[in-house]
Amino acid sequence: MPPRIAWQDIQENTFTRWTNDELKLRGLHINSLKDDLKDGLMLINLMEIISGKSLGKYNKHPIIIQQKLENLTIALKFIQSEGLKLVNIGPEDIVQGNMRCILGYVHLS
Repeated sequence: MPPRIAWQDIQENTFTRWTNDELKLRGLHINSLKDDLKDGLMLINLMEIISGKSLGKYNKHPIIIQQKLENLTIALKFIQSEGLKLVNIGPEDIVQGNMRCILGYVHLS
């Protein structure tokens, strides 16, 4: 009997493929939702691509955790400003790699 694939694995693979389809418009690519979204850069690019709007100034080379959290906050605030409601998803969840929150965020995008 083949191993059972968890719903989270299926969603992660599906959302990773969708995210990469969008990001390729800017020549960008992610390998892992959990690891590659932590600094906010890919989320900001994703939001700009799918909305056709600029998210304004953000840290293009985040190194310290505060810079990453600021970038993630920009992306989260943008999606809320577009009328989508985020429940229990904060920048800390993404930087810590909380897959349930990350999948919920990408699903809303």
